[in-house]
Amino acid sequence: MAEQIILPNLTWEMTQTGSALAQLHQQDPKHLRTLTRSDEATTLLTLAADLTWLCPQQKHRIQTIAVRLATVLLNAPPLRLPIHGDFNAEQVLLSSEGISVIDFDRAGRGDPATDLGSFIAKLEQAELCGRLSTYQCEQLAATLIAGYRTVAGDSISNDWIQLYVAVGLFRLASEPFRYCEPDWLAKISAILDRIEQRLAQVPSDRLCSSYPA
Repeated sequence: MAEQIILPNLTWEMTQTGSALAQLHQQDPKHLRTLTRSDEATTLLTLAADLTWLCPQQKHRIQTIAVRLATVLLNAPPLRLPIHGDFNAEQVLLSSEGISVIDFDRAGRGDPATDLGSFIAKLEQAELCGRLSTYQCEQLAATLIAGYRTVAGDSISNDWIQLYVAVGLFRLASEPFRYCEPDWLAKISAILDRIEQRLAQVPSDRLCSSYPA
């Protein structure tokens, strides 16, 4: 689906993708590793250390973001639902028969908002790179969430999804360097800008009240 994501009129495809993801989260496979809140926080702090090495001039900013995200997650109740673990448009195949989700290498049990957040974070990365307009990005994200809620209802709040979009973006922050992109420092800074915008839209007190049950 990654190549089609820039095409217009993907309402059906995104709705079906959201619905398929919700159905995945309702399965009960055996022998999946558990991704704890501590695991999530540790990953973020490790990423922060790596980013600080790449961008020492942004050390305080990077650490502030990582600590805030990690603190919110550590205070959230544990969830152990099946998750894809690396959900984005590259893991979705479209055919005349419908939607297929592939590549479960990082599958486990954890917070289902992880998958929504990682998919939308990739959309926002594409927007920041100029592959998608702001309008396209917002519409694709909204349609994905709407499709998810046709199956799962309002089990995940908008605020909690926004948090995991920020988490997903933080995980992507080093990619401009990893892929040797021109102006990678500026692109990392742009991703950090977007994370801060997302967090500013969801104050800490609202996040605490939107913890998943």
